[in-house]
Amino acid sequence: MKRLFYLFKLNSLSLAIGFFFLNVNHTANAQMSLQFGDTLEQTLINFANSNNMEGVASAVIFPDGSTWSTAHGNHGNVPLDTNMLYDIGSNTKSMVSALILMLEEDSLLSIDDTLYHYINVVNNVPYGITIKQLLEQRSGLADYTRHPTFIDSVLFNNQSTFWHPDSILSSFLQAPLFAAGQRWNYSNTNYILLGKVIEAVERQPLNTVLYNRLFSQFKLNNSYLETYDTYSEIKTGAYMGPGVYWSPNSFYALMSTTWGAGGVVATPSDFVSYCHQLFRGNILSQNAFTKMKTGTNFPNGDIYGKGIERIIYKTRPYFMHGGNTMQNSEMHYSIESDFSVTVMNLDQGFYSETVNLQKELIDILEFAADNFVSVAEHDKTIAFKVYPNPSDQQISIELPGELIGERINVEIYNLLGRMVYKDQFENNQLIVRKSTIGPGIFIVKIFNDHQILGNERIVFN
Repeated sequence: MKRLFYLFKLNSLSLAIGFFFLNVNHTANAQMSLQFGDTLEQTLINFANSNNMEGVASAVIFPDGSTWSTAHGNHGNVPLDTNMLYDIGSNTKSMVSALILMLEEDSLLSIDDTLYHYINVVNNVPYGITIKQLLEQRSGLADYTRHPTFIDSVLFNNQSTFWHPDSILSSFLQAPLFAAGQRWNYSNTNYILLGKVIEAVERQPLNTVLYNRLFSQFKLNNSYLETYDTYSEIKTGAYMGPGVYWSPNSFYALMSTTWGAGGVVATPSDFVSYCHQLFRGNILSQNAFTKMKTGTNFPNGDIYGKGIERIIYKTRPYFMHGGNTMQNSEMHYSIESDFSVTVMNLDQGFYSETVNLQKELIDILEFAADNFVSVAEHDKTIAFKVYPNPSDQQISIELPGELIGERINVEIYNLLGRMVYKDQFENNQLIVRKSTIGPGIFIVKIFNDHQILGNERIVFN
């Protein structure tokens, strides 16, 4: 399904980690981030190196509320870090949608109202289009970014030009593709028009409304509408090819055209915090969030709601959206496991790579939720002796005295959730060999016929 702020595409285990060994019966906050943060870090680095990704950042909020974030690569000659600003692209649409639904909750508009109830007539925008149709990408309007002169005008010519939304619409909006309501078609034009509706209703600039209703209210202290807000943080640029880095100044004109369709920039921690708060239902009322989730149902089971999507990945449901400017971004929230993960990639055109990295991180997080949280929920967890750990050859696991004589089972999983070993204790000890399961980080699940007794993490160098 084609979505996101798409511009154009240019063609273009060794684990040296610090480990923390915690028993699962500890309840200290940040436990899951300590258990799995280094695995996420190494997975991201390995993926980036294998896929020639020059710059990428990511952030996670775990089911226990602990957090993790990282940045890998460079901003020109400076190493990337998590205090820099990255594009969230078309994930901005979910913010604009949230503002519209907030305004409806305040009885300042209805999403069933027509567009021209609030703004003046725009060329190539027919009468009768509703706010709801704009939100759900069912207006039939052409996407201004697909105008044949758009790329040359905003990227290669006059890079310092500022484009006002009205100038964007008058310069690049072509005739509608079909009558409003007939079918679904992703168009950035819809969210430029919604931004104009917000400004008309609030009588304030869009960036001010974003700050007042969203950024300040939900502690998104490092989030801004690019080319409209001022900030002190370093803004990242984009790689146009291997080693070919363009500074953010090269994209000033382009970013001014993104506005309500894709103009927000944020730190990784702000981005994942927004994702988590939105999809857990903390930002909107229950009624408004229900509206946001409903929209067009696709044959594959996906739903495009109002600025967000609900998808199925490996049988599990997620809320998500993605974004492409010169950078790429993804945000996902696991409905079943209650975690959020975001990726922000500086490599222009690396849409597929960004999505695939996101999936690898999701696989690890689902495994962590399935195996870590399930143990933490049990009242009974047992302290096992595991030594030497890490090891180059073999690791011994010993039962505590009270379990000797019971039938105790062991399953060992890699951090993508695949079982690599299964056995039972004989007497009170089990020896696991590197030659059997290979190098890496593994989770040992120990259980009897009635319950999970504990998890232990083991490492073979």
